Order: sequence, then structure tokens, then C-alpha cells
Amino acid sequence: LGTERWGGVMDSKIRVMYVEDNEMLLDLFKGYFEESGIEVVSFSSAVHALDYFKKSFSTLNAVVVDLKMPELDGFTFFEYAKAVTQHIPYYLLSGHIDETLSRRALSLGFRKVYSKPVRFELLVNEIKKDTGATK
Repeated sequence: LGTERWGGVMDSKIRVMYVEDNEMLLDLFKGYFEESGIEVVSFSSAVHALDYFKKSFSTLNAVVVDLKMPELDGFTFFEYAKAVTQHIPYYLLSGHIDETLSRRALSLGFRKVYSKPVRFELLVNEIKKDTGATK
């Protein structure tokens, strides 16, 4: 059952870091992830998330990050995180996505860009596909 996936995690459970400064969305998405069988490590502070990521990236299968946040925006967070490891998929969420922003995110290395409101089942399916989870 436990096959090696992105991030080197040997476990049947997917573990995702979710970074979102909006507490209501953070709680809502955390619940959606958990209902979908995905373990979530969530942060409302990108700075705290980055500190955790630097120490614990090998325990994660994927990272979902909001674009507009007060301390570090999603692009800046991604640049720092990518310097630690490029071996997990990163997904960008934003309520303000246009074609230029989407192209920029994909060219930097985000796996996918999602516009808010997010069709959560699409995000979950993408994460499961990218991490090698069958269900």
C-alpha cells in the first residue's frame, strides 16, 4: 500500500500544507481536505508556514498556497519553498487570477493555478493524481 510519492512520504495518507491568511477559508478548506481523506497542516501566516516547511518538508506530499497574503505573497513563499525542495507539487489559489498571472505561476513551477471560489473536488483530484494516490 505505502508507495513512495512526491515528497518521499511512505504512507497511505496524503499530507498537504495549506497556507491561507483568511481564517474562514482556512477552516473551510481544512474541513474539505479532511473529509476527502487528506491530512492537513494549515497556517494563516506564510512566515510560520515557511519555518515549518523548512524543517518538515519531507513529511508533506503537496503544498497549496494563497496568492495574496500580508507577510509573504504566494509567489515569494513558493520561491523560498522551492529552494528547499522542488520534489513536491505546489498549487496556487487566488481570487484575482488573470491569464498573465496564471502563465507566470505555471512558468515558475506551480503545478496548477486555481481561481477562488475553488471547485474543491478538482483540487483534491489533482492532488491525489499528482501524489500517486489511487483514491
